[in-house]
Order: sequence, then C-alpha cells, then structure tokens
Amino acid sequence: MKLTAEVVNSAPVRFNPLDERELCLRGLGISVIENLSATRDQFDCLDLTENQIRRLENFPRLRRLQTLLASGNFISRISPRLGEFLPKLDTLVLAGNRISTLAEVDALASCKSLTCLSLERNDVARRPNYRRYVLHRFPALRVLDGTKVTRTDREDCEAFFRTEDGRALELSIRSIRQSLQSARAAAAEGDAAQDLGASSSSSAAAAAAGASAETSPADAAGSTPSLSDEHRRAVAVLVDAAQSAAEVSAIEEALKSGTLTDAMIKRANELQRSAAAEGGTEASAE
Repeated sequence: MKLTAEVVNSAPVRFNPLDERELCLRGLGISVIENLSATRDQFDCLDLTENQIRRLENFPRLRRLQTLLASGNFISRISPRLGEFLPKLDTLVLAGNRISTLAEVDALASCKSLTCLSLERNDVARRPNYRRYVLHRFPALRVLDGTKVTRTDREDCEAFFRTEDGRALELSIRSIRQSLQSARAAAAEGDAAQDLGASSSSSAAAAAAGASAETSPADAAGSTPSLSDEHRRAVAVLVDAAQSAAEVSAIEEALKSGTLTDAMIKRANELQRSAAAEGGTEASAE
C-alpha cells in the first residue's frame, strides 16, 4: 500500500499505555515512508509495525515524536540524518528487521535523545561484541533489546574498548561505514545523472552532436563509465548486503570501472529473489 495523506488522516489514533498520543499505521503493507507531513506533528508515537518498509528514511521534521515502532519490517538501511528530523526520538523499536552490520547501526548516532533501542531478531544482534559496541556508541542508552543497561555493562564496555581488540573493532566498523556511504553516494549520483539525461535526452543529443568535434580523445578516456540499469540495481542490492570492508571496496571498484563481475550480478540476483520470496511469503501469511 502507498502511504498517502489520505491513509495517514484515516488511520486510528489512540493513547497508548505510556499516555502517548499514537498514530497506528500497523500492518498496512506500506513499503516506503512518505507523506508523514500530513500528521502535522501531532503525535508522540508512530506505529509502523509489520509493514514492508526497507529503508528508515524520508521523515519530515517531527519535533514532537518520541517513540517509533517499526518491528517486523524489511529494514536494512537507516538514514544517518534520522535524528535531525526526529530530534526528540527516545525509543526506537526495530526488532525483526534485516539490519546486518554494526556499521549500519552507526547511522543512529544522529539520534542524540535515544535511551531505548531494540534490534532483536536482526542479524546484527548475533555479531560478536554487538552489545558492547552499541553501548559504546550510544552512551545514553538505558535499555537495549529489552534489557536494562547496568553499571557492570558500562564498565565492561569501557574496558573492552581500551584494549587493542576493541580499538581494532571500532576502526574496522568506521572504515566499513565510510565505504558504504561512498558507494551509496556514487550509486545515487549515477541514478541522478541517468534521470537528468532521460529528462533532457533530445537537447543532450543536439548538444552532443555539436560538442563531439571539440572533445579530445584524452577527455573522453578520462570520463567515468556509466552503469546500466541492471547493474545500478545490482549495486544498490549489494551495498545493502555488504558486511565487510573488502566487499564494499569491490563494489567501489565496480562503480569506478562501470561494470560488475558475473559473480556480483549473480549474487545480487540471488539476494533479490530471496527478498521477493520472503516478502511474498509474509504478505500471504497476513
């Protein structure tokens, strides 16, 4: 279902057990977050549980919102600007999604008011030193995955990140995060360039005919190759699934060269088929 202003305005409104004014958009098959400006920032809690959302992004500025419930979706990517648009976000429930790397969790660093976070039933929660890293990254957290953060937890976390292993883990995750941002930015620029070219194809063709005589072979050789539609879709899938710096570096090299290896395309197709199959199964179950 498309999240239109009409859907927002007709959704149930209630006061939850915490006496928060809550907008319920649960179980509607929503795949993209949009049109939430129609809420007019009148809610403390937004319930997006059990939809088909893949990216936690595209929020308007909601200064009142304190609780976001988004468990049981397909979320694998989080906007690094989430806290900018939800400045009072205190509680975030992302249980049962597809967040797989600690580097992706880093995107929540913009949420300065976050004290309660749930990432249960995500692949990332099974990673070594997951709890230590999250507590290290978010010192204001009081509850993680339904368990209260104790003084012992904090002391253990601080001790670990004073060790060589702890520092190495932090540097590795930072490197992966930077590489992911770079790869995603490059893919987005490719999409924007293609969209711009499509919207002005006739004028571009005319300009190209006149400019071709003025373009030197060196200039042409130095241009960055563009990816086909199939390859750009594959890059988007691979970037979201990347779990190591080596994987991200391979994607970056593919972006620079303008081609993907057969193995990359095969892997992207497998991921897309798997996501489609899981989405169909869950939708039919509803």
